[in-house]
Parts: sequence; C-alpha cells; structure tokens
Amino acid sequence: FTTVVPGTNGTVYTNPTINLNLTVSGAREGQQGVPETVMSAATIQATVASAATLKQTAAHFTGPFANSGPMPPIAEQRTTYTVVWSVSNSSNIIANTIVTAVLPPYIQFIAGQDKTIAFDKGSRTVSWAVGELKAGTGFSSQPRTAAFQVSLLPSLSQVGQSPQLTGQAKLTGQDRFAQVVIEATAEPASTALVGDQGFSSSMGTVAPKK
Repeated sequence: FTTVVPGTNGTVYTNPTINLNLTVSGAREGQQGVPETVMSAATIQATVASAATLKQTAAHFTGPFANSGPMPPIAEQRTTYTVVWSVSNSSNIIANTIVTAVLPPYIQFIAGQDKTIAFDKGSRTVSWAVGELKAGTGFSSQPRTAAFQVSLLPSLSQVGQSPQLTGQAKLTGQDRFAQVVIEATAEPASTALVGDQGFSSSMGTVAPKK
C-alpha cells in the first residue's frame, strides 16, 4: 500500500502512523459435532518516514551573486554562475541534514552564500550544513535554500556542449520520529539555465573562441 502524498488537500501530517488490524476467524468441529467459533487478532503500528525533496538549479542573471563573463560561454573565457539548492520536508523533523555535490575538474568554486556552505578542495565536494529540517518545510512554509558561486572555463572540446556545473546533488539526514536515514537526490546543474530570467536557449551551449 502507499501513503497519502504529502500536502494533499493542503494538509501536512506530523509524525504520522498507520494502524494495521488483522482478524482471522473460523468454525471448528467440537467433540459433540457442534461447530465452535475460533478467532485470533493481531495489531501493529507502522511509523511513516518523512519525505524530503531536493532541487538543484543554476542561474547567471538572477540570485544572490553578481555573475560575470560572456553569455553564451566562450571557449577559454571564464563565466561565473550561481548554483541554488532548495530542500523541502513533509512530516517529521530531519536532523543533521546535509547536502553535497562534487564539482567537475573544469569548475572553480568561488564562494558560498554563508558559512553553512563549505568546499573541500581535495574531494572537490561542496557541502551545505542544513542542520535541523523542520516538518512542513516547503509545504506549510517556504523551502530552505542556499546558494554558491562557481566559475566555468570551457575548453575547445566543449564547444557546442552544455557543460555540467555540478555533479548530482545528494541530501542525507536522520528522521527523528521514524529513526531512519532519509535521502534525496537532484540531477546535475548545467549551463542550460532553465528558469533563469533573461536566459535564452542559445546561451546554454559553449561558443567557439573568437
């Protein structure tokens, strides 16, 4: 069976459980040939884990950073972009929440929006220490967001392509109510800036060097 989709009819349930009741009955022939009713019952309570979602988008013209460089990007010239992470959470508090993504070797990390964003040069991993993610985030309240700025230096071999700005993003945390690990993923962000105001499809691919 499946549970109700979070936010159905505008309702988000906190710490939800499902009670399952099973009853079995039948007739047993007694020693005198008189049927005797026998019955057994069992009850179990299932704890429903929270449903977290993660979105990863990129922008050049919008966001908390002032970006620079040619648009579309040009081979062997730097263009900067903003990567935005957005997380939502349905029913239970998720503790120790963290979002991570690995940057491709041709991408340079510039800065995070605040101190919760960190970059490990050795593994080329960007991480966001979300911390406690409250129930209803993104449903009864706005999603939690964070952003960081990166720089792309396209190579000649990337002309005509839309290079990835990040790898796949991953969220992990601990559901405090269900006591299970919660995970969510988001597809890599690329120079095809879907949804960025001022962006057109012709700006998504690397142009030849002038």
